[in-house]
Amino acid sequence: MVLVEKEPSIGGHMSQLSETFPTLDCSQCILTPRMVDVYQHPRIKLMAYSEIESMEGYIGNFKATIRKKARSVNDELCNGCGMCYTKCPVKKKALNEFEEGLAYRTAIYIPFPQAVPNVPVIDRSVCTYYKTGKCKVCEIVCGRKAIDFEQEDKLVVEEVGAIVIATGYKLYSIAKPEPDSIYKGYGEYGYGKYKDVIDGLQFERIASASGPTSGEILRPSDGTVPKKIVFIKCVGSRDESKGFSYCSKICCMYTAKHAMLYKHKVHDGEAYVFYMDIRAGGKMYEEFVRRTIEEDGANYLRGRVSRVYEQKRKTDR
Repeated sequence: MVLVEKEPSIGGHMSQLSETFPTLDCSQCILTPRMVDVYQHPRIKLMAYSEIESMEGYIGNFKATIRKKARSVNDELCNGCGMCYTKCPVKKKALNEFEEGLAYRTAIYIPFPQAVPNVPVIDRSVCTYYKTGKCKVCEIVCGRKAIDFEQEDKLVVEEVGAIVIATGYKLYSIAKPEPDSIYKGYGEYGYGKYKDVIDGLQFERIASASGPTSGEILRPSDGTVPKKIVFIKCVGSRDESKGFSYCSKICCMYTAKHAMLYKHKVHDGEAYVFYMDIRAGGKMYEEFVRRTIEEDGANYLRGRVSRVYEQKRKTDR
């Protein structure tokens, strides 16, 4: 079996989650052992940071050409010590994709501490050496001599009998901004325009103990603890004019989880959830939503938010 992953590490969005519903288990506790199992399995060939270049053949006899993208790091020599990205002088030039743009990363990096494979990647668009021909700090501090600035993409051909395509997903607010809205070029409800309007995955990273705020719920604009927070559900849901005739069936649960996490961390805070319908279809899902409302005190309000705008705040928030 050949597993091709376009990102530097396997794990997908699951690795970004703070806790999972309805048990509130740690996502990394569930995921990391399985990632290691995949990496060590004798019958699985993991090709991370790679993409399918072309495919030919027929059922039972496919020939896949895979582009193994250059990490600028020799994965056979690297032992994942982390010295290279610890010493990298480029600190605040690239937004951290794993942290959903809420923090910065170095030019040479691994997506997150539990990454598999634990081999760094050099972002050539911000690396000082690739831009000016100077620096090479990572090469100097690497005791294994694993840094390879001359490394290039490599094409690998694999013969397989069947193909499984896992497309993954993008959030609505990122995937499809509203070009006709009053916020030209931005997502709905001012997403991308106002710092304090964030999406679900960004909230996951804020709530995560390994996230940019170490799990403390802080407002992105000023770093203070918000005493009121509003969750807007059903954004774009069942709206054919936006290209979505269906309900995702997942927002109800992760919004309830977010409201619950907020109340667990900000005990005197108020959480409001605006929704169209509640579709909590799953074992103990309805009970989870009821627990959010009845035990954690989240305020559920049925209705669609017409507009979000920024209001100047007084000193006494």
